[in-house]
Amino acid sequence: MIVPRRGNRKAFTLVELLTVIAVVALLAGLLLPALSKAKGRAHRTTCLNNLKQMGLASLLYAGDDKRGAFSNTLNDGNDDQNWLHPAYVTTLKTFSCPSTRFRVRPDVFDTNSTPNQVRLLDLSRYAGSGTIGNYGDNLYGSSYEVFGFMNYTGGTSTELTIAGAITNVPGIQKTESSVSGYVHQNTALGMKGTVIGPSQVWLILDGDPGSGNYPGNTGNHGRSGLNVQFCDGHVEWIGPTQWAFSYELSQDEDRSVP
Repeated sequence: MIVPRRGNRKAFTLVELLTVIAVVALLAGLLLPALSKAKGRAHRTTCLNNLKQMGLASLLYAGDDKRGAFSNTLNDGNDDQNWLHPAYVTTLKTFSCPSTRFRVRPDVFDTNSTPNQVRLLDLSRYAGSGTIGNYGDNLYGSSYEVFGFMNYTGGTSTELTIAGAITNVPGIQKTESSVSGYVHQNTALGMKGTVIGPSQVWLILDGDPGSGNYPGNTGNHGRSGLNVQFCDGHVEWIGPTQWAFSYELSQDEDRSVP
């Protein structure tokens, strides 16, 4: 019987092995950013679809509201979205952008609700606004913010009934009538006297804490931009270069820079 000699066996040398490892590392380095970008685009698309659903819901709400208001927020800083759920948006996942870990719990209720109004605690705020009360951390809440008012800094006000009392709230509530043919009052970016309509007025958008609602590292999609739902129901992706113009056109707050 002939026994093969060990010297006839083929094996990788150390140099060959290191070369293979280096090539694999290089390919991984080239592939991972592409995969990350693809994942980010997928998240942006899902988020955009969330806002489209919320846009349709806000139009339905305005049609039912006696004032024609596009939201039921009580002031410029209020992000309560219970007016959307469950009457107009039934799926709670709609309020969660997949780029975040924010979620809305279906069984945790706001103890400050009036007896005839049962509200979900997590829908009463934007999750990125910080730790409040029963939240424990800021992972619970909506991924989106509501811009229910405009001209907040212009000395205007809206008369609302809050907790049974008539209250003058700073800014102009966005209603079917107030956003139709709105005339800009402030001079920022040369917009004084500009006439706009619902297709140019923001209503619900990606949250971005700590950046003045400007695309930043803390936002749902980082520095790349924000998804914004407008009062006519359509949704746009707005990047950093278009942000200042679109914001001021919508909000009329005499704001030309982030």
